[in-house]
Amino acid sequence: MHFMSRFYFKQIYKKWWFWTIIVVIICLLVAIDFALGFHEKKKDSSKIIEPTKQVLSQSDYKDSCKTVKYSYIARNPNKHIGERFKFSGQVESVLKFKTNKKNVNAYNMRIDVTKDEYGFWDDVVCANIELDDSDDKILEGDIVTIWGECDGQYEENELHHSYVYPVINIEYYNIEK
Repeated sequence: MHFMSRFYFKQIYKKWWFWTIIVVIICLLVAIDFALGFHEKKKDSSKIIEPTKQVLSQSDYKDSCKTVKYSYIARNPNKHIGERFKFSGQVESVLKFKTNKKNVNAYNMRIDVTKDEYGFWDDVVCANIELDDSDDKILEGDIVTIWGECDGQYEENELHHSYVYPVINIEYYNIEK
């Protein structure tokens, strides 16, 4: 009997159920790895050297911004991080957030930047800005022109789908109406 049990355990790798259990365990480990993000490489921040930013006048800054079609930036917003853009459009929504700075609030807006032949706006850009309490506020429905830097993309998840929008950190803006 002792000989049989030893033989049985030595041959366990030849059993179909043994390999099924191994495959299930490996699949679970891979799924956990992707869910928790362990597969992503960590960046060594000690080697990152921040470039010094040039201080530009308002007119020079606005002149340095590119006017492009929405599809140019929307196709791969992360490819355009740090590039300057100019967009005009209608404000769809405005969210206000408190900041640690006194009398300063942060605003996150969704701005439709493409006007069709019927006068309807489409193609959303997310825009971020910090404003003093004394600054003119941007309201829903306003037509605005914004100048700022691309900050990658924002993903908004809903029940069965998600939306991905380019993000612009606004440096200057003008309320048209």
